Amino acid sequence: MLLREKFQFHFFLVVLLAAVAPNAHAFTEFVRHGYVNCIACHVSPSGSGVLTPYGRQLSTTLMSSAGRENEGAFLYGAVPAPGWLRLGGDVRSVGIYRDTPQVRNGRFLFMQADVEAAAVVGPWTADAMVGLYNKEAQSRRHYINYRPTDELSFRAGRFQQAFGLMAPDHRSSIQRHLGWDEGSESYNVEAAWLGEQFSTFLTGNLGRPDDSALDAEKGISVRPAMAFWDRFQVGLSYYAGTKTAFSRQVGGPFAVLGFTPKLVLMSELMLQKRSSDGDRSKNGFSTLNQLNYEPLKGLVFYVEQEAARQDFLDSRTQFGAYGFGTQFFPRPHFEFNLLWQRQKLPSFPLDWSEYVTLQLHYYL
Repeated sequence: MLLREKFQFHFFLVVLLAAVAPNAHAFTEFVRHGYVNCIACHVSPSGSGVLTPYGRQLSTTLMSSAGRENEGAFLYGAVPAPGWLRLGGDVRSVGIYRDTPQVRNGRFLFMQADVEAAAVVGPWTADAMVGLYNKEAQSRRHYINYRPTDELSFRAGRFQQAFGLMAPDHRSSIQRHLGWDEGSESYNVEAAWLGEQFSTFLTGNLGRPDDSALDAEKGISVRPAMAFWDRFQVGLSYYAGTKTAFSRQVGGPFAVLGFTPKLVLMSELMLQKRSSDGDRSKNGFSTLNQLNYEPLKGLVFYVEQEAARQDFLDSRTQFGAYGFGTQFFPRPHFEFNLLWQRQKLPSFPLDWSEYVTLQLHYYL
């Protein structure tokens, strides 16, 4: 493809996707503003999903480039709700362009459209989400949460277990190469301590008892973290799981280092040991490092590096990438994320491939 044709395709992709509305997630980088626990903005103890009234306020005053008072409210305040009811929802789409030694193409994916409601009555919360994901109607998150104190939390239901950075970007090497991509939510029981300095999650993964045909993994994970100096958080994650074909252990450190309210480094490194019957153990790793800078409120530029190798003894399992991107929150409810990467793929270990994505997210 000629340079001019490449530019025309990228421009067309941006214009096309900008006309389409794009899952509210916890933004881990908010540690740079002193928010070390997701519960400040989200109903869920580990983030994602329905926002609290305070979280919606911050979406206007702290996250977006501009916004009027109450603009961040559910459907802009057009649907009033009683004080015990929290409402939310998300629409997300993505455009992808790949240029590899064998394939050069672009495509547009409508990923999900969800609505979610949480009833908060005293220390009890009942949350349920339903919608379309990959063109199928399903409920990927529903749970009961009991919080006898501000710090102590118990939860049971279907949701994504707390692990690592808990970043919203499902395409990263940590989630994708370890099998925790978006759509992999399991049924879990969880106990958590959510203190101002120290927090920890202990999760029992029960797999998918609702689908007997699915050989879902079961296991247990723990994620302790310590916050200090107002804008720094470091922690460890460990997971041990089994399924019919294999068992594995995954663990490693993560850190969110808010050097200033505008500059933050997010980093995690996970080592994996995977054992299968009749085969040798395979040891590997996944890592993600991302440096974010916000020169103007609502506009973030970032550089990142990713790497993964599922088997240290097999170079064909190696993945590497570096790139830069921009994240833009023009007004409450809208998020745009444009990323360019160069990648070394297992299928083309000697050549670099080009990868461009534009993710669009609109939360109700």
